[in-house]
Amino acid sequence: MRLSRQAALGKISGICLHNARALRDALNFCAANGIGSFRVNSQILPAKTHPEAGYAIEDVPDVHHHRCNPDGLTVEAATQLAVATWSREPLFRLSSPIEGWDGPKPSRHHDYIDADDFPTCWGKLDITVEVEAKAKELAILKLRRDLDDGT
Repeated sequence: MRLSRQAALGKISGICLHNARALRDALNFCAANGIGSFRVNSQILPAKTHPEAGYAIEDVPDVHHHRCNPDGLTVEAATQLAVATWSREPLFRLSSPIEGWDGPKPSRHHDYIDADDFPTCWGKLDITVEVEAKAKELAILKLRRDLDDGT
C-alpha cells in the first residue's frame, strides 16, 4: 500500500527524529565516558565537509583489512606512509576478526577489539583510532581497559 504524501512525510519525519535522539544519546554516552570521537555514518551527511578539512583525501589505514589483504608492507611501514598524507591528526581504523585470524572468514568484524590487534607502532602516535566493532562504544571502553592493563 502506497502512503499519501502527507503520511510519507510524517513517517520520514518520525524516523529522522528517532535517529536524531539516538545520535544525541550516543554522543552523551561518549562524552560521559571520555570517548572523544564519534563518526556519524550517513549518506545524508557528506564526508569531509568541514570548512578547514575541505574535500582532501587522506589515507585512512584500516589495519584489519591490511592484515586480511596483505600488500607487502608491514603495519609499521603502512602507518608511516599514511601519516605522511595527513595535514592534521591522522585517522586510523581498527577491528578484530569475529572468529580469530585463523578462522574461516577473518574479514568479519567482532563485537569487540582484541588488544593484541592494536598495532604497537600506534601507541606513541598522536592519532584518532576509529573502532569498527559491533559493540560500538562498549568496545572502545573495553579496549581502553585492556590496553591500560596490558592484556
